[in-house]
Amino acid sequence: MADALPRLPDWAEPGFTWAPAVTHSGAGWVLAFTALHAASGRQCIGVATSSVVGGPYDPAAEPLVCDIDRGGSIDPSFVTDDAGAQWLLYKDDGNCCGLPTTLHAVPLTPDAMVVAGLPVDLISADLSWEAGLVEAPSMAKVGDAGCSCTRPTAGTRPGTRWAPPGATHPRAPAKSSRRRH
Repeated sequence: MADALPRLPDWAEPGFTWAPAVTHSGAGWVLAFTALHAASGRQCIGVATSSVVGGPYDPAAEPLVCDIDRGGSIDPSFVTDDAGAQWLLYKDDGNCCGLPTTLHAVPLTPDAMVVAGLPVDLISADLSWEAGLVEAPSMAKVGDAGCSCTRPTAGTRPGTRWAPPGATHPRAPAKSSRRRH
């Protein structure tokens, strides 16, 4: 098996690349990944393209999302809405450095390579059982009512009080209403 991303962009520190997500666009396949931003020491989300799903992928020169002031950006996940628009779901990496964690959705250009608007806050770690942490967003349409659901993980650490809360969105993406655990 070959490395799907054999060459990192110049901004990324080798050895710290993880959390891949892949989507198809009119231009081919797009890989989102988390990598260590060499200049800041924070995690950022980059994108790369390939004509085939298995790669190799060619990375864009700059990060797609890199909110240094909120601890960095991690856990990319693609979602396509009912109108066919591409969105990127991601998390602030605030738990790296004593800051809040929030899950966001940001619209992308049709090729899924460029941010096309402002991020929408989906879920913040504001419930006591979450212990200041929500992460790993994903979203899927459920039923015919136009409801989209995201199932992030939350809690302290794997093996302790890690849990997948449910969050529903009347329109994807939108502010959530959550079940309380």
